[in-house]
Amino acid sequence: GRCITDAAAATVDSLDASGFLVSTLILASMCGTGTYTELYHFGAKEDIFPDFVNEKHPELVAKMSRIQTGYFMTSHQILPSSYLRKPNREQPHLDVNSDIGNFVYAVSQTPPGRAYMTGGTTCTWSEWISLWGRVESPLLISKWMPEDMISAVGDADLGLEAAYMFSYASDPGYDSGVDMLKASDLRKASETRRQ
Repeated sequence: GRCITDAAAATVDSLDASGFLVSTLILASMCGTGTYTELYHFGAKEDIFPDFVNEKHPELVAKMSRIQTGYFMTSHQILPSSYLRKPNREQPHLDVNSDIGNFVYAVSQTPPGRAYMTGGTTCTWSEWISLWGRVESPLLISKWMPEDMISAVGDADLGLEAAYMFSYASDPGYDSGVDMLKASDLRKASETRRQ
């Protein structure tokens, strides 16, 4: 992220008004609970966007919008023994190849400085598992504990972070309770401009 930011800063004058669109995750510690201090995947992105950008390249801040992606539809392949043990709260899911391009283009047409959540589908894990189960033979587990996640993953550190991430996705929620714009907001804005 730092190299990308430095490169963008070197050509900041050539960027469109909304020309610095970054993929990020809202850091759990920023939502005020302080419960999740070891979500390194989230923290690594948030440390760059916006912290590093604000500190080192304030000229990019004026052109930056942050896009948080939902869970990839293929993510269950990374940790197959643990993926389906996630909380049963609505989550954004996306097919990278069909959902991202149009969404990013739409964001590029809006004023900078906003945070967005992208997902082609928003559904609970029970609904997702039901859909997934039509194709695969799902491991249906309605309740899990961090110790179960660590055991299922087979690597203590990865299992612990996965357990924290899944707990966080349930409370405060994958979006950290932060009000982010979604595809429906972009559609409404587009319809308003056409009228």
